[in-house]
Amino acid sequence: MFTLRAATLADLPQLVKLASPPFATGAMQEAGLVFSRHEIETYLAWRLPRLLSDPAVVILVLLFHPVNSFKKVSAKPVGCTIVRLGSARASPGLPYRDVMSIFATRTISDMLVWPDTHVAEVHSRFEAVRAQLEASLPQDRSAVLFYHIDPEFQGIGLGTTMLSDAVVQIAELDTRKAPLMAVLRDADVGFGQIAGFQSVKGLGGLKLYESSALASG
Repeated sequence: MFTLRAATLADLPQLVKLASPPFATGAMQEAGLVFSRHEIETYLAWRLPRLLSDPAVVILVLLFHPVNSFKKVSAKPVGCTIVRLGSARASPGLPYRDVMSIFATRTISDMLVWPDTHVAEVHSRFEAVRAQLEASLPQDRSAVLFYHIDPEFQGIGLGTTMLSDAVVQIAELDTRKAPLMAVLRDADVGFGQIAGFQSVKGLGGLKLYESSALASG
């Protein structure tokens, strides 16, 4: 059984492990984000808790529940989706206020206090990519910036399910019913289209897609 919910502080250690592989295996090469496992885990462990309360970003975690186990087993995070909410988003009093972001940096001081000079390039590279994404996306539109499924759970349709559920959950926050956008890798265009996303334009090695699910809302 799988469920999708907003991430919490308790999810942080597992989220760092879950979100780091795409940046350490070459999967994000199209975006110019390829690092060692140590570098990216150090960066994520520093960035995620500092942006936990950012009301402009939502992290949704896909959980696997082994419901038929004879012993009580905790749900395991097997996927995550990071969504930037549009500037005309719903009020911050809604349940998703306490959420996390990898890409969004809101102050210059956040950049200046980066503590580890050995992996400073990770920080600066992420900021450059984030700035490019922000400049390419309409500011009044919500957009999926990152998504990942644990390799052990890939190939069974979970990517499609996660994106489809994200469209529904973000619709609860965006009362304008504007189509959700998504930045997809070329390799993931197939399941993105199955989830209802249609191509809009290219972003370097990535592609910007728009959800058709909310277009008539």
